Amino acid sequence: RVAMPPIETRGKIARSYLYMSKQYNIKLSSQERKTMEAWDKLNNVTKWECERDYRIKKIQGNSNPFVSRQCEE
Repeated sequence: RVAMPPIETRGKIARSYLYMSKQYNIKLSSQERKTMEAWDKLNNVTKWECERDYRIKKIQGNSNPFVSRQCEE
């Protein structure tokens, strides 16, 4: 059996995985990448994710582009 996270958390998980993959050159298999991209589309960014990303950028100087691009829309 395979455990799956709740549907409402999948987008947040996906954006974290995609960010880590891009920022730290962590390899995702093509199937993992497809799953994360699908999950990203499944759940829109929440107001809290946008606020959190903004605060992180203010302190750290960089943001998660998988979050910030949806906050700007």
